[in-house]
Amino acid sequence: MKTMLKGALCAEAVALALAATAVNAAEQVKESYHPTVNGSPVTLMKDNLITQKLGGRLVNLDVYAGEFIRYDSNIYGSETKKEHSTIFTTAAGALLQAEDKDRWSARVEAQALENVYNNHSEYNGMEGYLHAQGSLVISPALTVRAGANYDRTNDNSRTAEDVFHTTHYSAGVGATVAPSPFFAMDMDYKRAGVRRDKDYDDYEYDADSVTLRPSYAVTDNTRLYVQAAYEMADARGGWFHDTDTLTGVVGAAWAYRDTARLYGEVGAAYLDIDSNGSASVDYAGDTKTRPVARVGGELALTADTKVTGDVSYAPSISATSTNARQSSYIDTVRVAAGVLYSPGAGRFTATATPYYTYNKPSNSVNAKYREFGVTLGTTYCVEDWLNVSAGYRFTNTKYEDASSYDRHAVMLGLALTL
Repeated sequence: MKTMLKGALCAEAVALALAATAVNAAEQVKESYHPTVNGSPVTLMKDNLITQKLGGRLVNLDVYAGEFIRYDSNIYGSETKKEHSTIFTTAAGALLQAEDKDRWSARVEAQALENVYNNHSEYNGMEGYLHAQGSLVISPALTVRAGANYDRTNDNSRTAEDVFHTTHYSAGVGATVAPSPFFAMDMDYKRAGVRRDKDYDDYEYDADSVTLRPSYAVTDNTRLYVQAAYEMADARGGWFHDTDTLTGVVGAAWAYRDTARLYGEVGAAYLDIDSNGSASVDYAGDTKTRPVARVGGELALTADTKVTGDVSYAPSISATSTNARQSSYIDTVRVAAGVLYSPGAGRFTATATPYYTYNKPSNSVNAKYREFGVTLGTTYCVEDWLNVSAGYRFTNTKYEDASSYDRHAVMLGLALTL
């Protein structure tokens, strides 16, 4: 999935709306955490060695490193040239969490890995991410926050062997003003963008967005909100045009303790596509209005089992995808679900994440396509410091021009955790 949903339907917006319904903050550490390496999960035990030495009250730190192996049946994602490979991955990561309840919180998660393909060295290289966020309660009526993300991956377009490095970055600041227990105003600014190898600079862009979200608590558990978001996307290459997007939605969020959360919103996105001095892209120098909607939630079936679900429909600017050159936007329907089972102290964990997505580029020169798949993963802590894991991923991609392919991947891993 190479398309990112833009505007008011971003995950951060829904998460903030849900958080606003919470009556009391949960304890900072209450369950195990599961980063993944190429789809193979790793369990970070709640009571690890470093956290014990730090006291475990305000600061919790997990560190892991390991070796992973993956077999991929179709590394190019191609119908006509199906090439398989075995990939050896060395990975290391860390998760730092700190919190002084009702005063401040911070979270930093990082991972670096090196992939080595046994017979396709063009995919060899470093991948990884660094995600950081924090918040500060200045007064009962004012909370400020900041965050930044950096992600680097190897990728390929529909052309087999068309390999490039992709870097996604974002940074933002925000504030919540809550003059009463019933009313709150969230205000956020974010800068985001994509960089690719120099031969693919036609696919790069930068975007600035501002979001306002006033909300009102109807009950202790239910909050209604209105959200307006304005985004200016600057396409850096010749395949795409600058686009201004104004998105408005109305929504509701409901939460019951740590047991259940539901959310839903509906609205529209207004796109103003710049001509950039040419008409090479459809709707260049024109405007377009598209509907947006989202519904989803999470439910703790038992103390050991949690399920999540999310259904969304929204346009994204075409610069976020290499599969829609000369399209101004892509309409995307996405259905995603998740199941996590982690009994007892979380020493054993099993996960399942099925999904379905349908993408319709605005320019008919680009093929519509749909994709569905599922990732299964298990992880077990033999000791608090020794983790074994396994995973399986299946995807089926079909383009309207009749090209279609399956992709299977099997993962195994061994990691040390502290």
